Amino acid sequence: MMKRYAALLLTAALVTSLTACNWDKNMDSSSSGELSSSSSGSGMERSMPMNGDQLLENRSLQSIIEDIQAEFETGGIYQPGQVTDTVLWDRYGLTTDQVADYYGYYSTADGYSDNLLAVEAKPGQIDSVKKTLEKYREDLMTAMEKSGIGYAYDRAKNMQIITRGNYAFLVAVNSLEADSTTVPLFDSENKLVTEIINKSFA
Repeated sequence: MMKRYAALLLTAALVTSLTACNWDKNMDSSSSGELSSSSSGSGMERSMPMNGDQLLENRSLQSIIEDIQAEFETGGIYQPGQVTDTVLWDRYGLTTDQVADYYGYYSTADGYSDNLLAVEAKPGQIDSVKKTLEKYREDLMTAMEKSGIGYAYDRAKNMQIITRGNYAFLVAVNSLEADSTTVPLFDSENKLVTEIINKSFA
């Protein structure tokens, strides 16, 4: 009886040792910066960033955009249209070679520079995505300067391009009603948006 009990104890100790060893190996591989895949809302390729901050597990591009929208009149976008593959290329100049995932809205009204776009870049493409969005901002500023509509140029000029790891955010949100004569508070709006984005990363 004692021999049988000793054998059972030895087996349990061996299993525990092997389990701990495998757990340590898994921890080592997960912290080495290797790419890992997961499903994405748009069905496009998704990978963990290699060069910076990671999106929290309970956050998504859509949830970040929705949290930003909740803070502003008309969701931050006057007469919103949802960003699609076609809009991503035709409006922003971004391609499927650059983008792994995205979510956002833009103003469909003439003379409005409202934009709220979140992009996950494919590995190695974040700098390219940022440059493409910067060119869009410059072109929009030129167009809005000629329009003479309200604060369209000022909003385009104060548009933020925020990058975190493999993610980029293009933000020009509108906190005012269409007929408002109040001067927009660009600094406070930009600070609020930046805080929401920063809280979504670890």
